[in-house]
Amino acid sequence: MTRLNLANLNLIVSSPHAGSEIPNGIPDRSPGGCRHNSTSTCTYYYNDTCADGVRCPVTTVQDFGNWDPLAELIVKELHETYGVLPFAVVANWNRKNIDFNREIVQATFQHPIAIKAYHGYHGYIERAIKKINKKFDGKGLLIDLHQHAQGKYTMVGMSLSGVQLNTNNLSCSSIERLIELSCPDDRSDCICGSKAFGTFLESNGLGTAYPSLNNPKPENKTFYQGGYITNHYSSKINAIQTELSFVVS
Repeated sequence: MTRLNLANLNLIVSSPHAGSEIPNGIPDRSPGGCRHNSTSTCTYYYNDTCADGVRCPVTTVQDFGNWDPLAELIVKELHETYGVLPFAVVANWNRKNIDFNREIVQATFQHPIAIKAYHGYHGYIERAIKKINKKFDGKGLLIDLHQHAQGKYTMVGMSLSGVQLNTNNLSCSSIERLIELSCPDDRSDCICGSKAFGTFLESNGLGTAYPSLNNPKPENKTFYQGGYITNHYSSKINAIQTELSFVVS
């Protein structure tokens, strides 16, 4: 975690699923929540035996094959090469115990220690956004880092589904502030055109990215549009969920 008073760049790097540490006292979320026979919705509570219902699955797969210092490497590269320091928050705890990219109930199963950690992670993001909005007049970017094994391509999630991208339904995204500033006449230019983040990644030799100028539509490929962090904070800052490929061959 970059100290708030040291960061000097209007960028927040979040890595919620990179942790491998198993914290003492916090139960494993892998069994899932519970849909009790008396209800039609799932509930999530850490000591629920679910004796009178059926389990609701939750995702506990780790990014980066357990822990990987990708976020720290990005911070180090930006600092050593360009002399700037972004805000950065990285999960240390395993996703089996807490998922910082979910709303708080499903993320913590309402365990008090997990709730405290959750507030710490998201409190950092909130404070970083406030500092960026004050210092940079609201111009900033939150990148939520993830990794996937669906193929050799990067997914640039902006709260637009693969279906929306394939059908040019680009009416609402998680980068509306950027679109208003940089692409007021043609919003597609910021989403899948010359000013798109995917285009920037491709032009810097980082492989195929969807959406981008050369690859505007994921077609039938698996595409993750962004999770809780991207959707929750996009009303306060431009937010992108970046899914990097774990496939190396």
